[in-house]
Amino acid sequence: MFASIPGFDTLYSEDDINHMGMEWLRLLNEMFHEFDMLLEQPEFAGVEKIKTIGSTYMAATGLKESDTVNDYHIYTMALFSFALREKLKEISYNALNDFEFKIGINTGPVVAGVICAEKPLFDIWGDTVNVASRMESTGATGETQVTKNVEIALTRKSLQLRHKGAVFCKGKGELEVYLLITPQEYNI
Repeated sequence: MFASIPGFDTLYSEDDINHMGMEWLRLLNEMFHEFDMLLEQPEFAGVEKIKTIGSTYMAATGLKESDTVNDYHIYTMALFSFALREKLKEISYNALNDFEFKIGINTGPVVAGVICAEKPLFDIWGDTVNVASRMESTGATGETQVTKNVEIALTRKSLQLRHKGAVFCKGKGELEVYLLITPQEYNI
């Protein structure tokens, strides 16, 4: 999953009024801290934060060798995306702003590992990760865009999605994509 906050980088400025950019970095740090705190909740125990890239939060589920591939991991990630949206709404209200996420989710195999000796970093790679990134980058602010495989799994778990149509994704061509409907939109 990639969850970005579009427009956050355009707000960043190194002016005296925001202490040469420190206030924006403080806010971004607060946001990421709050998102990390969600991972402490038992229902998100299987979600792993991978990293942050600018104002984008990257996470994955089902990474342990003992994990079996099933709809549970995809469902957990969908629920986590709902929780992220609610947390960002709360932060935005307190910051007198109207930040929204643009989220992309995909499912499939990845290569995971630690690279570098001096400053080790855990990361994941592969087509699954690239397509998740494309789901985010080709999506719209306020939407969670997912692939057909995610749609199939979430429909089996009784979540609702809307067919968006075909979207061109670099390196993949046209992909059929779906939008995850938030619980508020259909009252679960």
